[in-house]
Amino acid sequence: STLSFCMSLWLGVVYMRQIRYYILDNNYVRLYGEYPLDHEIAEILTTMFDNCPFEKSVQEAFRQFLILMLDRFLTGHPIGQLSPSFYRLMVRDEFKLVSQMLERITEVLRVEFPLEEKLFVLLPIIGMRTPADIRDTYNIVLDESMRPLMDKILRRIRMQTDITIRSGEFTEEFLYHLMFMINRLRFHVRLENPVLEDLRGKYPLAWKMAGTAVQVIEEETSLEVTEDERGYLASYFGVFLEEYGVEQDKRFRVAVVCGTGRVTARLIAAQLKKVLDSSTEISLFADKKVNREILADYNIILTTVELLCPCDRPVIYIREVFNEQELRHKIEKAKYWDQIDVPILDNNWFVMASLLDESRFFVLKDAESYDTAVTQMVKGLAASGQVDEGFLDRLRKREQKGTMAFDHAIAIPHSIQYAWNKLVLAVGVLPEPLQYRNHKIQVIFLIGLPEQLTLDDSLLIRLYDEIISITRDTEMISKIAAADSFQSLLHVLYRKTGD
Repeated sequence: STLSFCMSLWLGVVYMRQIRYYILDNNYVRLYGEYPLDHEIAEILTTMFDNCPFEKSVQEAFRQFLILMLDRFLTGHPIGQLSPSFYRLMVRDEFKLVSQMLERITEVLRVEFPLEEKLFVLLPIIGMRTPADIRDTYNIVLDESMRPLMDKILRRIRMQTDITIRSGEFTEEFLYHLMFMINRLRFHVRLENPVLEDLRGKYPLAWKMAGTAVQVIEEETSLEVTEDERGYLASYFGVFLEEYGVEQDKRFRVAVVCGTGRVTARLIAAQLKKVLDSSTEISLFADKKVNREILADYNIILTTVELLCPCDRPVIYIREVFNEQELRHKIEKAKYWDQIDVPILDNNWFVMASLLDESRFFVLKDAESYDTAVTQMVKGLAASGQVDEGFLDRLRKREQKGTMAFDHAIAIPHSIQYAWNKLVLAVGVLPEPLQYRNHKIQVIFLIGLPEQLTLDDSLLIRLYDEIISITRDTEMISKIAAADSFQSLLHVLYRKTGD
């Protein structure tokens, strides 16, 4: 029948296209590693790349697509009719460039290439990675539908985490990345991510943000985002988090106080250069030459002797020769001194330990549901004046929009609280897991955010990183859930730098 014939023809076209994708992903080097490209065609390619300086990776991918197309088409295996989305690419300036290049090849080979073959060769350009130099993208027309998509992603991240990603060069690059990525997904251009597991492990919060971005992209485009592409999204959020940290620390000043001579102070300063960022300002003082006013101008005080004056800044006592890794961690914790009630400058990896006390730990053995568990925690905090009376209602409204619950038994309910000008963290443990939506919750990290959080998100970012790192450690989750006292919780949370 006509229907059967059309179906067979369509399946044949799809099969032809899938063969090409399969070769590119799995067998290209074996089949075409030494494919003899005609000298005149090679010159045409060189001229094209000279006029349009695509990065080396794009040039190599384009060369592969072109060689594969030439071989398949010239041996009687044309790609055939494509889906409508391909033909919409004809309006792009990049298509004109490719079409002109293939017309020159037509003159060499005396073969006319169908429109579909030109569109196939276009794919590595419209699906390329964002160039290292963002200026190289300015000649490429940005699909304006990317802006509302990006805005929705950033709003969703803000809604879920209360972290604001600011506009600027990051967002401009991100817009182009979104466009190229969606093109890759739509037209099945595979891009492997060689550092996928490293990104997942080193940047847990960035990976979570990328997961949120994936949800929005899939909702808006109906395309399935691969793990490799999620990794590239995580790279962008990782860059934001790293650059944000640099911005927060850019005026970091350290005072080194010694009572045993300047050479000792210089020895300490030399060691510190291995620990601190090169932009950190280090000043050396004799113990008798400092006072409260001088030390107030520094972020951290490192001293080998008991200070002879009061000090309002974090003080770390060190020896002339110290453990660099341990000091690095103490300094990292000292950065949050002004945001924590009783900061503890030890070598425990978890900054969250400095945010907790007996009044912020709850054993929720009598809770019948997730909501009653959270309610019990909030009432306990409100009774001690750590959150305001309206905090629970704001929590519930936020949970209606979306929850920060993880498949690994952890929930992070959070909202603004007006009782205190610092971040409030409470931990609730459930000896028996409670079902909440599609999750079985064992540990609740309840966060009350100060109203002015947007002035400095660094502590919240650090806190999310720590909590998300726990979600990957099922043994630690079980130990936290089994904690029956605040001291037993601290024992579980004690992890040295490098552990």
